[in-house]
Amino acid sequence: MAALEKADDTGLRPAGGSEVCDEDVAAVRILQAAGFDCAQLLSLGHGAAALRRSGVAAAELRSCGVDLAGLYGVGYSAKELLQCGYTPLELKQVGVTGAELKEIGCSARLLRDLGFQARELRAFRGRELLEMGLEPRELKDAGFPPQELQSLGPQQLGELFTLQELRDAGLGPKELKAAGFHLKDLMQHGFSFPEVLVEGGFPADQIHPTASYLFRPSGATANCHAAAYAKSEKSELLLVAKLLWSKPKANASLRHVTGRYGLVIM
Repeated sequence: MAALEKADDTGLRPAGGSEVCDEDVAAVRILQAAGFDCAQLLSLGHGAAALRRSGVAAAELRSCGVDLAGLYGVGYSAKELLQCGYTPLELKQVGVTGAELKEIGCSARLLRDLGFQARELRAFRGRELLEMGLEPRELKDAGFPPQELQSLGPQQLGELFTLQELRDAGLGPKELKAAGFHLKDLMQHGFSFPEVLVEGGFPADQIHPTASYLFRPSGATANCHAAAYAKSEKSELLLVAKLLWSKPKANASLRHVTGRYGLVIM
C-alpha cells in the first residue's frame, strides 16, 4: 500500500500523488494499447500509482481490489473517491482533510458531526463555526485569527487575544478600549497619545496617570503633576490640562508639550 501523503498548510495534498517513474507509466500504456485490462496490469506487478497516471479510474481500481487507503495514497482526489461510492466518513478515516472535503461540497456542520476538530476546519470561516456553536476558545486555540472572530464583539476578543494580536488584526483604540484595555496599555503598544484620546474616548481616571507621565518635561528638574480629561464632540477633541510646576524654568518645555498636543492650559 502506498504511503499517505501529508497535506500542506492549506489542508490540501500536493497534486500528483505517490511518486512513480515515467518508465513504469510508459510500460503500462504500452500494455493498455495491447489490450491488457486493469486486473491484468496489477497482476503483472504494476502499481496503482502507475495505473492512475495512465488514466485508470478510481472505480476501476476499486473493482480490482485496491482499497480506499491505497487509492487515496496514490493521489486520487476526494471527489473521485466520493464518486466511486465512498462516504465522507470513510474518507476521513483514511486521512482526507477537512479542506479537501469542503472542496467537494461537505458542510462544516457535516464535518463537525463526523468528528473533525476545530483545527481541522480551518478552511471554513470562523464566523460560520461560531454560529454552529463551537466555543470561541477552541477556535482561538485552533489558530483562527481575530479577524475571523470579530462577530464575538470586542469584550470577548479581549478575553481571548493579546492587545498586540488585536492591533495586528486592525482593531483601533475605540475597539481596544471596548475590549477592556487601558490607555496605558495602548500607549505601550505603539499608539500615540493624541490618536488614543481622539479615537478611544478614554475617561479622565485613565488619562490622569498617563498624563502625569507624558507631561514631565525631558531634562527638567521640576516635578510635574498633571490631571487631564478628554471628551470627543463632533469629532473634535477638547483636552484640558492643569499643570503645577515647582520651578518656572520648565516653561519652555511646557510650551513645547502644549503646542505638540494642542493643550489648553488653565
